[in-house]
Amino acid sequence: MAREIFIERFNKLSRTSTYESITNDINDYFFSKKSNFIEQLIPAIVKEKYDVIKYTRICQFIDAFIFKYKTFTVAHIAAIVFLLLDPSKNLKVKRSDTSKYFTKTSKANSKKLKRLEKETGVDSNGLYSIDEFISLYENVNEVQLDSSTVKQCILDWSFKSLFDQYAKGKSYISDSDVLEGLQKQFKIKEHVNALKVVIRLMDTSRVHKFKLYEFNELCLQIAFVEQKVGINIFSLNVISFRLLDNEYNGFLTLQKYSRFLQKSGFDIKKDNVKKSIKELDSNGDGVLQIDEFIHVSNGLCTSKIPDSFFNNLRARNQTDLKYDSEQPQNMRTTIQILRNDNIKKEKNCNLIRTSITSDEYSKLFDELCPSHKMNMDSLRSALITVIGETNTQALRTALPVIFNVGNINCDGYLDKEEFIILMTPIGKCMKNKVITERDMYEVFFHCVDGDHDGLINSQEVSFLVQQIDGDTLTEEEANDLIRTYDEAGKKELNLEEYLCYFMQLDEIKLDDSEEIKQEKMKRQIAKTFRLIDKDYSKSIEYDEVLNYVINTVGQISQTNKICLSTMFYVCDVDENKSLDPNEFFQFYYLFEYYVDENGEFDYVSIYVELFDMLDVKNEKILPRYIVDKLLEKIGRPESILNFMIKYDLNKKDFIQINEFVLAFCGKSLDDGI
Repeated sequence: MAREIFIERFNKLSRTSTYESITNDINDYFFSKKSNFIEQLIPAIVKEKYDVIKYTRICQFIDAFIFKYKTFTVAHIAAIVFLLLDPSKNLKVKRSDTSKYFTKTSKANSKKLKRLEKETGVDSNGLYSIDEFISLYENVNEVQLDSSTVKQCILDWSFKSLFDQYAKGKSYISDSDVLEGLQKQFKIKEHVNALKVVIRLMDTSRVHKFKLYEFNELCLQIAFVEQKVGINIFSLNVISFRLLDNEYNGFLTLQKYSRFLQKSGFDIKKDNVKKSIKELDSNGDGVLQIDEFIHVSNGLCTSKIPDSFFNNLRARNQTDLKYDSEQPQNMRTTIQILRNDNIKKEKNCNLIRTSITSDEYSKLFDELCPSHKMNMDSLRSALITVIGETNTQALRTALPVIFNVGNINCDGYLDKEEFIILMTPIGKCMKNKVITERDMYEVFFHCVDGDHDGLINSQEVSFLVQQIDGDTLTEEEANDLIRTYDEAGKKELNLEEYLCYFMQLDEIKLDDSEEIKQEKMKRQIAKTFRLIDKDYSKSIEYDEVLNYVINTVGQISQTNKICLSTMFYVCDVDENKSLDPNEFFQFYYLFEYYVDENGEFDYVSIYVELFDMLDVKNEKILPRYIVDKLLEKIGRPESILNFMIKYDLNKKDFIQINEFVLAFCGKSLDDGI
């Protein structure tokens, strides 16, 4: 939330504040004592007077640099100046702009400045490269810069090279290229739909083409947020908010919010948008602040944003980061105004229930609902009676989900039996305590656990996924989900396994110790193994691995298949033509590290790793018999005799790592690959 803080700070400054007083305000915010750093930086963007955009832009860069590099030196000042003077983002700055900047900041008179500029030299278009700018900066200011630091900082916050990979000589790239580039740059594998919304918000053209400066600005906004809170549904909504708030107001009007809904693909009406803003506008100011806006995510509303999320957006350095003991809450409910009423999902209404009795809840049902058809308002009254008004208020955005989970027969009302089944775990999990996300999911678990044996089957899981996430699972998808999280092969999930899925307990956090990260990674790999192992045999054959890889990255070439089979058979230590969980663990690491999301294999790195795995005695060589066995396993038609003649360059009847890589990659390590 650093940007919003800077907007607020600027707006609080008196309209009569002078250039000097605003400059001092920036200095006081970032530094404990008076520094000339700010005075060196300001003229790169502020000509005569500040405005909110210029003020915020400067603050964002300083904030991002201090956070990333944990220090702030003259080299960082020079890098930011270059970035601010390069509006086209071509990694070159105009001589005219540079001259104006140095005129304001340096002690050199105009005659000396012109001489230094002439000595530095520019290209035919009157532009300075990074190296030329650094040289001029040093000469004008009579300082010695760490040029490598300056260049690295500029490249860290410039995305021209990424743009050029897709532009291929053109001056623009398509929105699909933008999506692929962002996923590659920021390693975004989840929440792709939210990322698409971000791209649509940035794309103001009708032809869906991005110029370099537009692409760079989008990457920059993502980078500002990503370094503090990572990429998740909440951070992507922060970026959406900031793209919509292009006037730097610090809030969104009804019109801006409507644009977000339109870009998200929702069927909306003006009155419904007004109603939605009124419901989400917690402070009643008629606009949406950033924390109010983040509760909206592609038609779904989260019940609570973790406190640490906003703290980390404000963090000035990495030691300020905080982490919740629990994952961000994921109680999501449909915002009805965003849905097309004609779209109805078929609901799973065939769950088998074992009745339970409760005189307390039976009596409460009769008091609140004489018609014996309880609606959401009556359920709210029941919750106030059982868990109190404060806790009920905390559950207000999740109430529709609670109602839907309790409405087992999907008729739109709770009968007495459904009410008792719902209220019994609510009373046990939520009464006389501060409600946590785990409490909410535990209630849902017990509601659908029809025979109350502490296990839920695929049909019950499908019902929960539908009511909580709004997704309808096929029978195969439900079985895959169960198998992935079912650690004991029960073909059902217990409470902890169910919580692991819905609360994403295996997700690696930034503050996890290395030991915890390794343990979570092992659990994630074990889940992948169970997903592939459809027959519960606790072993995976090559065809199953191949299908998994194709489903993950798409079709792969014959060369990639050969590499994949080599990985498989080298990891198959016991040579039974299948991978057990331990063998798969090694295979998965190779796949995860050296195969990207587009199915591109890093052959050299893979075969170097495979060589080391085959070289169990660490002799740095592979004897003929090991190579012969490998060729037989992978079905390579070449005989071992021909192989050794061709690749045993030293004629010592063994293969070294260079020769091994050459044989399988067609390239030697000595080629500098």
